[in-house]
Amino acid sequence: MPNESLHSLLYQRDMYPALPLSISIKILTDVAVGLSFLHSQNPPIMIQRLKPCNVLLDAQYQAKLSDFWLSDHKKVNFSKDQQEDTSVIYLSPQRLKKHPPTLEDDIYRLVNKELNGG
Repeated sequence: MPNESLHSLLYQRDMYPALPLSISIKILTDVAVGLSFLHSQNPPIMIQRLKPCNVLLDAQYQAKLSDFWLSDHKKVNFSKDQQEDTSVIYLSPQRLKKHPPTLEDDIYRLVNKELNGG
């Protein structure tokens, strides 16, 4: 994608020194619309890997959700070899306690990590 990812936008300040509020709101709105669409499917689609590097940005900063976790949603491997793949730092407290995934877990990942200084 031309503007890489939300991760690049947030953490590579040399590439993106300042971003207008209107673009920030557009990106957040795109993510919310994308999650709403996925969660409204029957059965609902849970991303399970929602994190800034999986929110891709096109030339107009339109956000596209990527990297859907298509494996068994009820199992999370906490082995050291798999921690990067399962994005343990983005898991909700319920998922860390090995509860089954919920739609709310997708929202927790982005809101908690990015709005609370993660």
